[in-house]
Amino acid sequence: MWTQPAPYISGMKPLSSLLPLNAATMLLQVSIHADEIHRSFGLYTANPDIVGFWTFRGKELVHKGRCSEIFRGRLWGMGFLEPADVVCKFVHGLPMMERLRRETQFYEGKLKPLQGAFVPRCYGAFMGQVEDRQMGCIILEYIGRPLQGMFHNLDAQTKLAIMDAAFATHSAGVRVWDWAERNILIDQNGQPRLIDFENAEDHQCGSKTRPVFGGLQPRRRELNCSQLYEICDMLRCWKPGTARPASMHIGSLTCATGAIKYLGEYRPIFAGMSPETLAASAPLHWPRDQVLVEAHRALDSHVKQYYPKGTPPWLTINREQRLFCKNRPSLPSHAARPPAEIVDPPSKEYHQSKSRKHGSRRHATKKIKFLHLRG
Repeated sequence: MWTQPAPYISGMKPLSSLLPLNAATMLLQVSIHADEIHRSFGLYTANPDIVGFWTFRGKELVHKGRCSEIFRGRLWGMGFLEPADVVCKFVHGLPMMERLRRETQFYEGKLKPLQGAFVPRCYGAFMGQVEDRQMGCIILEYIGRPLQGMFHNLDAQTKLAIMDAAFATHSAGVRVWDWAERNILIDQNGQPRLIDFENAEDHQCGSKTRPVFGGLQPRRRELNCSQLYEICDMLRCWKPGTARPASMHIGSLTCATGAIKYLGEYRPIFAGMSPETLAASAPLHWPRDQVLVEAHRALDSHVKQYYPKGTPPWLTINREQRLFCKNRPSLPSHAARPPAEIVDPPSKEYHQSKSRKHGSRRHATKKIKFLHLRG
């Protein structure tokens, strides 16, 4: 950790202005031999928790940016029974070092209780002057590769773990803006860890209760944290309807949050919904028996996907309909429409007669105009 913030201005500053070299300063010896990269240099830290001399040996280049490089390697230090498998992120330039300083403050401050569970372990941050430019680095525990696939395609266990990690960081007072699959690493046990806190900020989360995974979708104001709501919605952690009454009423029915796809559109879910009430929202030009079949199909598909163990509390069905949903017969994918009348294409003689007819009309019109002008 740094005892003094790095100045965010252009130009180079002496190392002493960023990191006072005192008796507590410890050295990190860096040796990198990865691909065609061969470097050796030393960096310093003022963190009193780091004792003695440490050595990092980089063997693999994980990522290379314009002002940053990430290497995977081994870390040796006092108290290590064996070298630790770590990644070391090197940055240069005052703007990047300022971000690194903020990231280190979060790891060694609010995120420290979460290390090893929801975020990687942080071994410390170092800085110094290498080849006439200031350089800093942060050493983190190696977790694994970034998350593969998109959030909504993950299995339920991974989604639940990511949701817990998001709630834990918010409870710790940290909000991350760059929520992306590349910033979530999966360890050897399949558990996710959050990274990339360089753009994070302090946050006082209004949500005091953990979101219920697999439960009924709450309203945004009920969760009281817009980012947590968006994360859970992005992960598709909730079922798309609730049985709790809302403030909006349509007729004698109370609207519940969520929607069901019916006739190519999403219709709001109601407490007390039935195939008949859903069919009543269909356009009037559709035959009533056919829209009812389509309503059965839509409800059956919705219940099968989101309520595989039973009937949702907002759905009202009689005994025959309950047996219908239980047996789950195959329903048509689209409501049957009356077949269109098949008409043969016009023949060649038809087109010729139409052409002669229009030609005679044009000739008669011209003749009338000529007689009118002549008279």
